[in-house]
Amino acid sequence: MRYTFADLITQQSLQEYAGRKIYQRGVAYWEDNLVQSFQSSANHISAQVEGTELYDVELWIEQESDGLESFCDCLSFEEGAFCKHCVAVGLTWLEQKQSPQSKGTVDRRRRPQKIAKVSIAPAKTTENLDPAKLALALKGQTADRLIELILDRAKSDPQWREQLLEKCQEDLVSDRISAVAMPATRTRLSAVPPSPTHGPEIVWPEFVLRPHTKAYQQLQQAADRVGDWETWKEKAIDHLNRRSDEIDQQMSRSGRSFGIEPGREVSMLVDCLLWEGDGKRAFQEAKKGSCASYAWLRIADNIRVSQPEDALSIYMMTITSTMQESNNAAYQETYRLLKIIQDLMLRLNLRSQFQRYIMSLEKIYSNKRSFKLGLSKI
Repeated sequence: MRYTFADLITQQSLQEYAGRKIYQRGVAYWEDNLVQSFQSSANHISAQVEGTELYDVELWIEQESDGLESFCDCLSFEEGAFCKHCVAVGLTWLEQKQSPQSKGTVDRRRRPQKIAKVSIAPAKTTENLDPAKLALALKGQTADRLIELILDRAKSDPQWREQLLEKCQEDLVSDRISAVAMPATRTRLSAVPPSPTHGPEIVWPEFVLRPHTKAYQQLQQAADRVGDWETWKEKAIDHLNRRSDEIDQQMSRSGRSFGIEPGREVSMLVDCLLWEGDGKRAFQEAKKGSCASYAWLRIADNIRVSQPEDALSIYMMTITSTMQESNNAAYQETYRLLKIIQDLMLRLNLRSQFQRYIMSLEKIYSNKRSFKLGLSKI
């Protein structure tokens, strides 16, 4: 069966691809008419989305797997996420095609747009800014747009950027506030990298306050210059593990998530270690705490040659999680993983075990007729 965009792009599937919070940000971008130059064909969608920059977005159907593939040149997408820009483009496709699923059910709820062309570039004169004029210019701005304006200023004025970062308290609460507001903000504030001559002691506070893959890379580069990466690596791993424990304890006590996805810190650590090529250590760290499903899959893909048995257990665990959903996207992902499992089991001379595994899936999901039909073709 050949799938179309109508099968793969729905409000539900977009939320599954991006996660609830990113999906809501994408809805806001769509509602604010930030999608431009939209074009679509049977197998390909392209558009541009207005943000800090004009981002190029593409969605297409992968011919081999019949799955939805995506691309965006924003920083969030570079870290492995189905970003808000992709969500906005997907919603635009739903709206323009007016499919039965989307017509009358995609609630646009447009907000009034009074976005002024405000520049908060570094001041070039000594004239005082009129607070009343500034308030008038900012009136009606969306939260995302105000953040974009701040980021524009931060990119062109490193000193002001550092002043902003200094105001962030290095504690759990402030980190959660920033996470609720806009996770990509922390990444973008780091767009102006530290000087290449800085040592690890200078780069470390940046990693502590905003730990992500880019900050980890900068820390490694700084530590390599003084020949002490192993020490700083262990320090970074310990920091992320402690953050994970603190967040879990705080959420458990309060019963609130503060907008933070479970396993965020461990998943971030896994991303860092996989970037470094240390799949074995990434697997060890992931087993210590909760970890996002995408991170587990990245681990499995990394270690399936060196640790095939461990990779098998991850793929099977992922199938169990994926099959909690009943939709074509979940079934296609399961078929893809089953082909990988089949290859691994054949390499390990476990052909009969694979057949028993397929039979167990047929029994467990006997009520999912369309899934069983595809399963019989593997």
